[in-house]
Amino acid sequence: MELTNTFRIPLVIRGNSPFAKISINGNELTFLVDSGAGLSVYDKKFINILGLSTDQLGEAITNISGIGENSFDGRLVMIFFNIDNTRFANQFTVSEMGDTFRAFKDSLGDVAGIIGGDFLFSYGAVIDYGQQELRFEKDRINSIMHDIMSRINVSETDECRMMLED
Repeated sequence: MELTNTFRIPLVIRGNSPFAKISINGNELTFLVDSGAGLSVYDKKFINILGLSTDQLGEAITNISGIGENSFDGRLVMIFFNIDNTRFANQFTVSEMGDTFRAFKDSLGDVAGIIGGDFLFSYGAVIDYGQQELRFEKDRINSIMHDIMSRINVSETDECRMMLED
C-alpha cells in the first residue's frame, strides 16, 4: 500500500555510500547523503551554479572537523533546490572539497557536496538502504519550507518565481 504522504527519492549506492541527485538552478548535481556529517557542504568549485560570487556568501566558519584530523573552513549560504519537483531549502557550508570524492568520479561524475545530518534530521528523512531510497513526509517538508520562507521574509510571489526559474 502506497502512502500518499510519503515522498521518496531514489539513491545510488556506491561503496556502501548513498548518493542522491538534486537540482539547483536547473543543474542536476550529485550529493553524498551522510547522516554522520553534522553540516551539509557544497563544493566551492560549483559556486557559479548558485549565481553567487564568494563575497556574496554569508558568515565565515573555521576549523570544521572532517574525517580523521582533516578540518576545513567555509562560508554559509541558504540554498534552494529541487528533488523530483519538490522544493527544499537548507543552509550549506560552501568550502573547497578538493579530491574528496575522486573515488566516485568514474561511476557518478563530479560530486557537488554532502547532504548532512542537519538537513536529514530537520526534514525527518529516513535512509532505506534496502529500497535504495530516501523518504520524507510531505507534510513535514511543507512545514519546514513554510518556516524557512517566513524567517527569510521571501514572499509567496518571490518563491513562485524562484520555483519557475529552477
